[in-house]
Amino acid sequence: AEFVQLAAVISGSHYFYPLIVVARSLSAFAGTAGSRVGGAVPPALMRKAAAERKEIELIHVNVSGGNQEKATSLPSGAFSVAFLYYMVFTEWQPKLSEQVMMFCLLQVLSFVSMYGCYRNLPPLPGSQPEPLLKADAPDGVYWEEQNDLDS
Repeated sequence: AEFVQLAAVISGSHYFYPLIVVARSLSAFAGTAGSRVGGAVPPALMRKAAAERKEIELIHVNVSGGNQEKATSLPSGAFSVAFLYYMVFTEWQPKLSEQVMMFCLLQVLSFVSMYGCYRNLPPLPGSQPEPLLKADAPDGVYWEEQNDLDS
């Protein structure tokens, strides 16, 4: 969606509105799909036996995820602010081509990191194992499927 928005800005005014509509539609679809996966991941991270003994609950998984997010966003935010101060005090203004190139590089990096996170997720409820991997999950990993059906 962000690439389509960039194309809308760079393209002429004739293509601006149709590309923005497409970009916002893609963004809405991605948000909905992200919410579905985001809601299914925490229960999938808990093993059945540990959840039944109340050793781990959904709040534990959510809190640890929030802590990891804070631990990674704080240094990257500080680096971004420091870089912006550097740009202001040195009066450095990168060219448009450099900005577009850096945007594309950051989007590729974002895609690669999201793909890596996706590859390391446990099997989600209702998902089929990938035919090329055929990895057997330990006993109790799919307990949340029954838990979802019961609720």
